[in-house]
Parts: sequence; C-alpha cells; structure tokens
Amino acid sequence: MPALRWASLAVLMMAAVFHARAATAAPWCSDGKVVCVSPQMRNAKVASPLHIHAQITANDDVQINWQLKDSTGASLAAGSTWDDPEALKRISATAEAFDFVVYLIDPARSDHGALTLTPTRTDVSSEKMNLPPLVIPVRLETATSELTILVPEDRAGYDADVEAYADEPVAKDFAPKTPLVPQKVTVMKVDESSRMAATAQAVLRSMPAQGGPWHVESLRLDKGTAHLKLSSDAWAGVSYYWLAVGHLLEKTLEQFPAIQRVEFQ
Repeated sequence: MPALRWASLAVLMMAAVFHARAATAAPWCSDGKVVCVSPQMRNAKVASPLHIHAQITANDDVQINWQLKDSTGASLAAGSTWDDPEALKRISATAEAFDFVVYLIDPARSDHGALTLTPTRTDVSSEKMNLPPLVIPVRLETATSELTILVPEDRAGYDADVEAYADEPVAKDFAPKTPLVPQKVTVMKVDESSRMAATAQAVLRSMPAQGGPWHVESLRLDKGTAHLKLSSDAWAGVSYYWLAVGHLLEKTLEQFPAIQRVEFQ
C-alpha cells in the first residue's frame, strides 16, 4: 500500500508539472487576441539584432506598428509593416505572421523596457484604426559596441556630387570628389557575427531617408562578396538617395578585410 500511495503521488506530481508547463506555454496576446507572441518573449533579454516574431489573427489585412523603448521612455527603434510589407505574410485565411529583424543603433539607457506591437486596420473610409496594443516587458542589453562608418567630409559637397552625376549624359561609375572620412558610432552591443550588418545599419541611420527608415534585412558573405538585402520605401527622388547611400555602404563595408565587393539585393 505505501508503494501504491507513493506511485499515485508521483503521478499527481507529474500531472501538476504537465499542467503548469501547459499554462506557461500559452501565448502572450493583446486584448481580443489579435496579435500574439511566444510567452518566452516576456522579460526576454533584447540585444542587437532584435528579432520580432508574432502572429496576427484576423480575416482581413491587419498591419503592425512596433516600437522598442527603454524604461526612461527613450525610443530605441520603431517601424511599421506599412513601410516594410514583406515582414508580414498571410499564412491562412484567418492568420498572418509578422517576422522582422532590426539591428539596434541607439544604446539603451536602462536595463528594462517594453516592446509594443500595435495592430491597425483600415476601415471603410480608408482611415487607419488602432486596435488594442500588445505591450511586452523586456530586459535590455546596456553594453555597447563601437563601429566605424565612412561619411562625407562635406555633406553639401557630397549632395552636389550626387546631383552632378545624375546630370551626366553617359552612365559611368560614381566617383564623388568629396572625400569620405571615418566616423566612430557607439551602438547597442553586437556580436562579431552581426558586426558587418550592424555597420551597414549605422550607415543607413547616418543618412535618413525621406520615404521612411531603411533597414538591413540580411547580410551574407560568400567568397569575398557581401550580399546585402535592404528593406526600403520608394518616393520621388529615391534614386538620388540610393546613389548617395549605396556608395557609402560599399566603401564602409569594404573596410572589412573579408569583403572585396558588395552586391545589393
């Protein structure tokens, strides 16, 4: 009998553990459960790059605005699927998947913060309507890394070089007269495997785009060639911006001994 009681107690304890694990495995969702994330994201350590994975439950198209802030209220990064539509994919008639990666530039001022995901939909009058947000408490990396990017010594002169090139009757390699100079940038700590991509993101941050922020989606190195994929938005005059920032990206990344050339995707 004692052995039987101990066996029964063991079964009850195993059942309790199973139910506890099942409870903790429930997704973390906004009111109405329009947007949900893995429960592991709550109080997770956030470093660079930031990976955001979420599921949106809706029959119609729902977009996501997101923002990462530290506990001082300072915004570390923000974005929207209105600007990055490829980050959102429909996986069924009633669900969409949000999958996004961003290299964080601004260092955190505190070790705690919040990642807010705000779903929005467009009503019949084409007005954007925010739905209840999902606020995810997170822990933040407070250590920093120092990156080196190349910037124009004279921004006005560099802009003039871009305009002069655009007026050339015959296409040729862009060779601006304005020299590029190294600039140190302090960013949220990145490991060596992400250093090249974070450096490219720092270049984009130094050249704000009128049509909205550009992001590094990925950087893959293959036999000396860096294959760089960017998420971007088009606007009138984007070709001038692309010429200017593309040159800076190439020259900055070619500072890495492993990179001989850069290809954009």
